[in-house]
Amino acid sequence: PFLAFAMLVSMVSLAGLPFTVGFIGKFLIFFAAIQCHHWLLVILGALSVACGFYYYLKVVRAMYWMKPMDDAAPIEASCLSRTVISILILAIFFLGIYPEPVLRLLK
Repeated sequence: PFLAFAMLVSMVSLAGLPFTVGFIGKFLIFFAAIQCHHWLLVILGALSVACGFYYYLKVVRAMYWMKPMDDAAPIEASCLSRTVISILILAIFFLGIYPEPVLRLLK
């Protein structure tokens, strides 16, 4: 369940849901494209985001709602792996809510 949750958070961030760092990244890209009046790029980007939602959430559906294979063995993660994954999950949400440290580094 822990690894599935970590994958869920990663997929949600890649899809660009608010309060994740993936949303901030997509927001900044779309903001720059709109400022430069690249409307075709904005439209193509929005269509790509919609397609991405479909494929990212398809993985989540497979993890949570599909029956596992009969011969599937549970995946064990070491304590170090769980710690690093937990830190990364927190970073995804922290930087999605408070992106200022990264934005300052980029300037």
